[in-house]
Amino acid sequence: MKSKRRTSDFNFWPSITDMILAVFMTFLILWFVEKFLFLSDLALTKQGIAQLEDKLKQSNFAVAQAQSEVTQATLDAEKAKSVAAENLSASTMALIRSEGEKNRYLTSLRECHQEQDTSSKQLGKCENQLKICQAEFQCDKPPIITLDEASGYNFETGSANLSEDFKAQLQSKIQVIKTELLRYKANVIEIIGHTDGQIAGGQGNLDHELEEVAAGIRSIDTLRYGSNADLGLIRALAVALFLEKELKSQTELANVKFRVYSAAQLILPTGELALNTSRTANEQRRRIELRFTRLER
Repeated sequence: MKSKRRTSDFNFWPSITDMILAVFMTFLILWFVEKFLFLSDLALTKQGIAQLEDKLKQSNFAVAQAQSEVTQATLDAEKAKSVAAENLSASTMALIRSEGEKNRYLTSLRECHQEQDTSSKQLGKCENQLKICQAEFQCDKPPIITLDEASGYNFETGSANLSEDFKAQLQSKIQVIKTELLRYKANVIEIIGHTDGQIAGGQGNLDHELEEVAAGIRSIDTLRYGSNADLGLIRALAVALFLEKELKSQTELANVKFRVYSAAQLILPTGELALNTSRTANEQRRRIELRFTRLER
């Protein structure tokens, strides 16, 4: 049997062409992928470069600012150094002046010590002279004898008459008065009448009859006071007349004079001015004061 013969030959070129085309397309796709990846990396790289450039600019700005601050700090340091040098110079001069003043003060202190020693010696001499003065001339201050109603030296309300009790107590003071007059070589007894702040008075007649009562021509009873000042003066005069009569018989007191005054309600027992307006009765403020002085001839 005869075999059949193939009517046509096998054509392989189209297959090769398809294969080549497939390989080419594969390489082309790979090339596009590579380019895409390259461009992506390039974009990222450019972005990174831009960020680095921004950071570089910021760094340059920071460096410039830091350099400016360093420059300013250097100037400030130089200025501070200059000021410190000036202050040191001024402090040095002040120290020199202080040393000079210290030396002057030390000199003054030594002089003060010397003056103090001299003053101490003079003080000692003065104290000795004072003792001599007190011994020979009785330079100490005479006492004040106070006769107040709280101690029993009572006047009847609105009166200047001395009660028997008043006279008896005053009589017991005669020796004390005599002793003080002789001790201080005094020749004047000042008698001051004080009242409290109660309103007192009426129609006074002191302007008409005060001199005659003081001279003994009229009785103390004839005087009428018109105020506390009048009442204080009348009472002081009553005590003066009594003491003058009692001391008249003693030869060594023959030259003693009497001066009568009125302080009204103005002087408190403490010696201060009575600036308040208290009108209440006060036995301590109603008083007679005896003071001893010397009238130079």
